[in-house]
Amino acid sequence: MNDQTFVNSNDSIGEFLKSEREKQGLDLNDIFHITKIRPNILEYIESDQFDRVSTSDIFLISFLKSYAKALKLDPEPVIKKYQTAATKSNVQPPKRGFVKQGVSPQLLVIGLVIILLICFIIMIVPSVKKSFSPGKKEDHSKTDVLFGELDNNVDFSYHNKPVTFTEHHPVSKTVQSTSNSIDLKKKDNDLQQTQQVDSVQRIAEKYSLRLRAIEKTWLKITVDDQPPNEFMLKPGDVLSKEADNEFQLLLGNATGLEIYLNNEPVKISGRPGQVKTLKLP
Repeated sequence: MNDQTFVNSNDSIGEFLKSEREKQGLDLNDIFHITKIRPNILEYIESDQFDRVSTSDIFLISFLKSYAKALKLDPEPVIKKYQTAATKSNVQPPKRGFVKQGVSPQLLVIGLVIILLICFIIMIVPSVKKSFSPGKKEDHSKTDVLFGELDNNVDFSYHNKPVTFTEHHPVSKTVQSTSNSIDLKKKDNDLQQTQQVDSVQRIAEKYSLRLRAIEKTWLKITVDDQPPNEFMLKPGDVLSKEADNEFQLLLGNATGLEIYLNNEPVKISGRPGQVKTLKLP
């Protein structure tokens, strides 16, 4: 197929590149190794989802050019095909930001003001309510001085009971103090035992992930809310991770890995070279 024939054909750019790649017996990992373009981006190109590839025409054309060169093709017809299609459909370069999401900057500012106002109201209402609530006022008119010591046997959980006073009894106070000390030690031991049980349970609830490469594959893995990591694994490579909640995997080759979660094998469906997304457990 000459340059002009491809430009005027009905074949899309993605279909053409994918067809040429398969003719040469290459998979997405091979193209990734040559161009350093991630397999998920290459898959978007092959499915003509250009709005998900790049933020501008410049970068998109650069990706198309690199992909064509990796297949040992002249990149000019591919670029010309894209520019011709964009001109006919009046397609503008994809832009990220407020316009793409349909949110104007003015509307965003109004939203921020409303959020700040709500936060201010939430902070100030409890203090205002407390100031105007008909709480009990302290009575400073009484100046009676009370002598003696409170009886240890008085129940203070009922405010309407009269408080009685007795003389000081050192023996009774010592017994009460010793009893309180024993109760505190018992509560402290119970708390330590509870914390130890909770710690063991937290350790037992962790998820263990082990990956073994059986084919060359690219991998992107996210553990809980941590930043993602990317790896290029060769046959025989082993990777182990632990998580409190979950793992998110993006595989460049669906048949390239053996996956074990808590020592249990995880079945993966797909064909060689297929990009696969997994969420475990």
